Amino acid sequence: MFNADDFDKLEDSMDTMPDGLLDASDYYEDMEKVTDILSEIDYDDMVSRMHGMMKLMNIIYGEDGGLSSDRVNGVVIALSFHAVNILNSLEDESRKEYFDFTKNDVLKQIKDEVSSLPYWDLDETDGE
Repeated sequence: MFNADDFDKLEDSMDTMPDGLLDASDYYEDMEKVTDILSEIDYDDMVSRMHGMMKLMNIIYGEDGGLSSDRVNGVVIALSFHAVNILNSLEDESRKEYFDFTKNDVLKQIKDEVSSLPYWDLDETDGE
């Protein structure tokens, strides 16, 4: 977890030599998977968007179905990379409109309906 010192020292550390190197092959795999999923979504289709979100959730689990904190961190970093770069590409007014819409419409609706969210029991079998 990052603490206040990490945030304070980030800018200063950008102009210095790194202390070491890490193997980034796991991060590369997470970034590639996230990028592939995001690039394959049909953003005009709600079901495709939901499938994309479900696939993103699925990649945080290993082949054995176990949750890996390293994989969660890698996926969060990859998603953060995409979000920050997409938001950075928007003009200031568009970015403001996006956050105003999210805060005032989307979050308000979720808060107003927080006690009742729809779900579908996908494990049920019809007629059995």
